[in-house]
Amino acid sequence: MNVIDTMNKIRVYLLLTLIICACSSHKSAVKDQKGGKKTTETSMTSGERQQFNEFFFDGMKEKMLGNPTKAVDDFKEALSVDVRNDAAWYQMGETQYNLKHYPDAEQSLVIAVDIDGTNRYYHELLGEIYEKEQKFEGANVQYAELSKLFPDESEYYMDQAAMFLYENKPAEAIKMYDKAEKKFGMEDEVLMQEFSIYATMNKTEKAEEVANRLIALHPDNTKYYHLLAAAYTQEKQVDKATDVYLKILIIDPNDDAAQIELAQDYYNKGDHEKAMQYTRLAFANTRVPIDRKIVVLYEGYLVKDKRTDTENKEANELLDILEKTNPDDAKTHAIYGDFLAQENRLPEAREEYKKSITLRSDIYATWQALLTVDIQAKDFKHLDEESDKAIEVFPNQPSLYWFSGIAKTQEKKYKEAVDVLKSGADINQGNDKLQEEFYTDLGEATYRLKQYAESDKWYDKAIALDSNNALALNNYAYYLSVRNENLDKAEAMSKRSLDIDSGNASYEDTYGWILFQRGKYTDAATWVKKALIKDKESPDVNEHYGDILYKLGDTSKAIEFWKRAKGFGSESPDIDKKIQSGKIE
Repeated sequence: MNVIDTMNKIRVYLLLTLIICACSSHKSAVKDQKGGKKTTETSMTSGERQQFNEFFFDGMKEKMLGNPTKAVDDFKEALSVDVRNDAAWYQMGETQYNLKHYPDAEQSLVIAVDIDGTNRYYHELLGEIYEKEQKFEGANVQYAELSKLFPDESEYYMDQAAMFLYENKPAEAIKMYDKAEKKFGMEDEVLMQEFSIYATMNKTEKAEEVANRLIALHPDNTKYYHLLAAAYTQEKQVDKATDVYLKILIIDPNDDAAQIELAQDYYNKGDHEKAMQYTRLAFANTRVPIDRKIVVLYEGYLVKDKRTDTENKEANELLDILEKTNPDDAKTHAIYGDFLAQENRLPEAREEYKKSITLRSDIYATWQALLTVDIQAKDFKHLDEESDKAIEVFPNQPSLYWFSGIAKTQEKKYKEAVDVLKSGADINQGNDKLQEEFYTDLGEATYRLKQYAESDKWYDKAIALDSNNALALNNYAYYLSVRNENLDKAEAMSKRSLDIDSGNASYEDTYGWILFQRGKYTDAATWVKKALIKDKESPDVNEHYGDILYKLGDTSKAIEFWKRAKGFGSESPDIDKKIQSGKIE
C-alpha cells in the first residue's frame, strides 16, 4: 500500500470516528411536546451503543468506499439496534437516493424528518426525492417547512414557486414570487420568472406590464426590451413590436437580434426595401452567427429554381457583404460557390470551393460540390487531381472513388480507373445505385483495355442490380455490336434502353448500328438518321450513317458523311481509308 492510500484510509477513519462520537449519545426517541427533535427517557446500554456504532461505522465506511448496497445493509443492522436514530435513517436514505431507489429513500427520509423536524438537510433531501418521483406537492411541503425554519433564506421561496409551476398552479407560483420579491427585493429574478409564466399563460397584458417594469428598472438594458417585443409578437401586435426593436437599435445600433427581427417584420409587411435595409445591416454585423446568414441566403434565394434579376443582384450583394465580414469562414466560400455554380459560373464557383477547402478540408459536401463543378465543366484533368486529394481526406467515402474513376477514364488512364473503381465498389455499403455506377464504369474502363470478358461481366452485374439501367444496357449492347458478338442479346438490350429513354440520340444510334451489323440496312438507316437529326456533329453517328449508305449503294453520299465524321474529330482508325478508297474494307 502506498503512502497516499494509507493517508486516505486514515482520513476516512478519523471522519467516521467523529460521526460515531456524535451519534453515540443518541437516545431511543419519543416525540417531545414542541414537535421538534424527539428525545427519550432512557439511553441505550453500553453494549447496544457499541453494537450500533459498529454497524453505523461499517455503513459509513462502505458508503465512502463506493459500496452503497453493502452500506444500506449495514445501516439496516444499525437501525435494528436503534430504530429511532435519525442520522442512520438519513445516511441510509441518502445512499438509497444515490442508488436511484427513490421509494426506499423516500421512506427513510420521512422517518428521519419525523424524528428530527428541525434538520434542514433532511427536509432538503426529502424534497429532492419527491421531485425525482414527480411528487411536487410533497416537495412543496418540505420547502414550505424550510421557509418556516429559515425565513431569511430566499432559495426556499423560489423552490416553492417552482413546485407550484410543476403542479400547473401558475397563479400560486406568482404569489410566491411576489412574496419573495417583497421579502428579499429580488426584483429582476422574480420579474423574469413572472414574465415567463404570463407569457406561457398567454396573458400578454400581464407579460407586457412585467416587461415594462423591468425596462423602467433598467432603461439601458436591451434584454428587457426584447422581452416586451416578444410579448407584442405573441399577441400579433407587429407594429408595437417593430417600434420596440427600433428603440433597441437606438440603444445598441449593433443589436443583431433586433436587426434580424426588423428584417423579418418588414418582409412580412411587404416592405421589401426596408427588409433589405435591415438584412444588409445583419449581414454586416459580426455578432450575427454565420449559420443564420446562410439560412437567409438558402431560403431566400438559393432554393429558388429561377431568380429574378433583382433577386440575383440582392443575393450577390449579400454574398459580397458576407465575404467581407466572414472572410476566414469556410462556409462563406462554400455558399458563394453554390450560388456561382447555380448561375453556371463554373470557374468562379470552383475557386470559391477551393478557398473553402483551404480553410477547412474536412467538410465532405464542399469536396463533392467542387468535383461536381469539374464534371459540369468537363474539366477531367482537374477532376482527376482533386478527387485524389479528396480520397486522401475521406478514404471511406465511396462516391469520391467514383468521381476519380470517371476522371481517369476520360483521361484515358484506364488501368488506374479500374483500380480506383474497384476500390470504391469494395467499400460501398448499401447504396445499390452507386454500385450500379461503379459496375457500369468498370464495364467501360475494362472494355477500353480490351478486356472484353471482364467488361461483359461488369455490365451483367450492373444490369442484374437494375434491369432499367438504360446507360449500361446501351453501352453493353453497343460494345457487343462493335465486336459483332451475341447480336440477339445486343438488340434486345438496345431496344430495352430505348423503351426506357426514348428519343435518346446515342441509344438510337446504337440500335441502328446493331441492325446494320445484322444486315438490316434500311431499318438501320431509319434509326441512325433519327440520331443524326438530334446530334448532327457526332463523329460516330456520321460515320455510321456513311457506312449504312455505302451498304445501301449510295457511295458518294457515304463518302460525304465519312468526311463529315472526320471534320467533327472522328478517331476511327478506318476513317481515312474509307474516304480515300470510297469503300468499307
